[in-house]
Amino acid sequence: MTNYKILGMVDIAHDLKKNYVVWEEVFVNGVKISNETVVEVWKGRSGTWKDTMSAVTKSGHKAILASPWYLNLISYGVDWEGYYSIEPTDFNGTNAQYELVMGGSAAMWGEYVDGTNILQRIWPRASAVGKTSFFFISEITSYISGTTLERQIRKFCPRSAMATERVALQDARQRSSS
Repeated sequence: MTNYKILGMVDIAHDLKKNYVVWEEVFVNGVKISNETVVEVWKGRSGTWKDTMSAVTKSGHKAILASPWYLNLISYGVDWEGYYSIEPTDFNGTNAQYELVMGGSAAMWGEYVDGTNILQRIWPRASAVGKTSFFFISEITSYISGTTLERQIRKFCPRSAMATERVALQDARQRSSS
């Protein structure tokens, strides 16, 4: 039933001469899609996304990686740094397959996210996804070091940066007075 509905939508897009993006289930379930279709790989956080990215690009379709970048998944401590270590072309493939990787996509679902914590979830995680999706890992290692990120924090969150500086200044004064 699901494939029937999806095939109907694919036919409508085709009749309208529009390109479209589908979730990986459409590809995996064997729905006939045009060669121009982009497949978003969103499953397989434990690394199975690599197999799907390889299969999608081997078939000649463009791909967007979302699987490792679900921002609503809760973890404790600093977790955004790990988002920088993900390379969308880190799968077994040819150069021609890697050329079909369009980048990545950050996703935010609402099971654990609402108006009280959305900003804390997306920043700086989405920034990491954006940076990683458009640059190779080797090009962003200096970014992870912190200096560039600190400049961005000061630019986009001046009140937060000022509060951090105030606390650091107070700590330095306390250390010097003791």
